[in-house]
Amino acid sequence: MAARRRSTPHTTTTAILFFLHLLTVNSSTQEQDKSVLLELKNGLTSASGELLHNWSPESGINHCSWPGVTCDARSGRVVALSLSSRPSRRLPGELSPAVSRLTELKVLSFPSGWIGGQLPQELWRLQHLEVLNLAGNYLRGSLPATFPKGLKTLDLSGNQFSGGIPPALGSCAALRRLRLSSNLFGGAIPPQIGKLANLQVLELSGNKLIGVVPPELRHCRSLVKMDLSRNFLRGQVPSYLSELKNMEFLSLSGNNFSGEVPSGLGQLRSLKFLDLSGNSLSGDVPIDLAALQNQTALLLDNNKFYEETPAATSPPVSSVLDGNISLVTEVTIDVNPFAEHAELFTVSGTMISKRVLEEENSSSGSGGLGTTEIAAIASASAVIVILLVAITLCICLRKCKLRPSSPSFSRREVKVFDNVDIGAPLTYETVVRATGNFTASNCIGTGGFGATYRAEIAPGVLVAIKRLAIGKQHGDKEFQAEVKILGQS
Repeated sequence: MAARRRSTPHTTTTAILFFLHLLTVNSSTQEQDKSVLLELKNGLTSASGELLHNWSPESGINHCSWPGVTCDARSGRVVALSLSSRPSRRLPGELSPAVSRLTELKVLSFPSGWIGGQLPQELWRLQHLEVLNLAGNYLRGSLPATFPKGLKTLDLSGNQFSGGIPPALGSCAALRRLRLSSNLFGGAIPPQIGKLANLQVLELSGNKLIGVVPPELRHCRSLVKMDLSRNFLRGQVPSYLSELKNMEFLSLSGNNFSGEVPSGLGQLRSLKFLDLSGNSLSGDVPIDLAALQNQTALLLDNNKFYEETPAATSPPVSSVLDGNISLVTEVTIDVNPFAEHAELFTVSGTMISKRVLEEENSSSGSGGLGTTEIAAIASASAVIVILLVAITLCICLRKCKLRPSSPSFSRREVKVFDNVDIGAPLTYETVVRATGNFTASNCIGTGGFGATYRAEIAPGVLVAIKRLAIGKQHGDKEFQAEVKILGQS
């Protein structure tokens, strides 16, 4: 008992010293975090504008209350930096390597134009980092060979990263969202991604990825969204995609996939968006695609599909088949879910040929003509009527041309040159009569543009008549010159 009593003051002293030590350590680390924030501000000043104005010791505000800063309630350490507002100026800053000294940081989110240059390698040493969102910046360079093991979200989309996608991402067992779209990544999709059993979102669109979709991705059973569009992937659409039962969004458009669409995709009952457009897919469109109960969009345009479109009882809301260069030797619309309830169904830009089976009136058993048959008959009748009218007009025009025309002379005055009086009126009728209708016996000479005739207009009144015509051997200028000369003579 005495020993215990003697140890009590010692224990109390130790506890007090330990508590004071904790206070000292916490105070020191908090000041360290504060200084790191100021270094980050200096690197981002060009982009931050007024948003980081209060990141200052002179503001009188505790650094844990600065905009975008979140601290742990117990330790006071910075655990999150999130600046969601767009910067007031477009010139990006750079992320300082000092960020690695925020050793308790879990969330770093600076999207939309904050950061340029390359990411400091020190960033990847933050072992507690769970969310890294730097989407829509001006970052370049390649990704590291190692990542924080606890990473749950990695969003680097909309930057200028290049090189390959690191296989080390497969070691981030907690990773749920991997967004690397709209960059310059090349090479193949690493098969190590298939180790991510918790992965829900995989977005790799808009890169330069090549090769085939690795079969290891079949192990990503938690996938809800997979977007591999706008790359250079080839091969067949993987049949194992039908095993990913949680899939709601699947886009493989704008690649070089060939072969047939695997029929098992119709088993994805949760699928709401399927885009296989812009590939070289061929063969039949699987009939089970029409069985997708909750599907809102099915895009199959710009492929090489042929044969009939699928028919089933549960239609997709939107179905697009346009641009398939050899699509459909036969299209049936009756009892076809692609048209029965569809809000959008197009086959534009195709080379549809052969038969189109008209829609039958399924609600009537009388076998009467439907709307399509009536429209076809009306169109054919209109064409026949137009042809008959055209033939009748042609016959009438030919008869008019073949009918001989009797010569008739209307009184047309012949211009008499000024100050010339020949003692008789000059008309076309008198000229024709006086020349004997321009007979050869009255011809007294010829020229380049016609002949000259002797005409007795009235008893004792003789004139020379020049009958002008544009000749084949002379041009308009010569004709006008001869008319001018005759007018002056």
